[in-house]
Amino acid sequence: MEASRRSNASSVCGTPSAASAGSIVEAFGLPREHIRVIHDGVETDVFQRLDDVQVEPNRVLFVGNSEDRNKGIVYLLRALRLLRGHVPFHLRVVHHPGSKGAPRLVQQLGLHGRVTFLEDLSTAELVHQYNRAQLLVSPSLYEGFGLPAAEAMACEAPVVATTGGAFPEVIDHDRTGWLVPPGDSVALAGAIRLMMEDADLRARLGRAGRQSILERFSWRKAAEETQAMYEEMLGLAPAAPAPVAARSKA
Repeated sequence: MEASRRSNASSVCGTPSAASAGSIVEAFGLPREHIRVIHDGVETDVFQRLDDVQVEPNRVLFVGNSEDRNKGIVYLLRALRLLRGHVPFHLRVVHHPGSKGAPRLVQQLGLHGRVTFLEDLSTAELVHQYNRAQLLVSPSLYEGFGLPAAEAMACEAPVVATTGGAFPEVIDHDRTGWLVPPGDSVALAGAIRLMMEDADLRARLGRAGRQSILERFSWRKAAEETQAMYEEMLGLAPAAPAPVAARSKA
């Protein structure tokens, strides 16, 4: 019995969200009860509101690999094309060096002069970008966690993201951020316009977003949960209860 318990525990693995746990089950057939969700953490003493940095009006920020179609920058650029002539904006794209697809798309959509690309930023420079942004947009089709959104929230930057993957685990719609369906440029444009035109909404979501990160996504919490998982694997602690969904299928 003890050997069986140790054998089962040894197959436990950790993943940063319930969404990614579901993907692991689907891709590899690992039983859901063998997966522990340990959300990523944010360095909240680094990613925070800086009193000496002013938010720049109309600045929209995207942080991610613009060459990865899954990150959804094409839907963001299409959304901004819909807003051109209706809402003033300037998009800052923080992405990997050498990315060429997004700059070409900017030209094709007639957004030249409205988009600036930034590369090789230090952590301190990235924190400044979050602080200067009036709004961060994470338009991904799927995210295993969504670290840029969480970092922006820690800096009290309001966030528009999608319901793709783990975002709903990190962001509570209309409380700590704003969620739209993935791959929907019209819905994304509407959310961006709403946020850009409503200062009170931005302030409310920014404050609540920071508080949520402090309470739910600290590295201390992630470390404690990781330690508990290893103790379970080594037979030093009882196995965690199986997820409700997994038990209901048994």
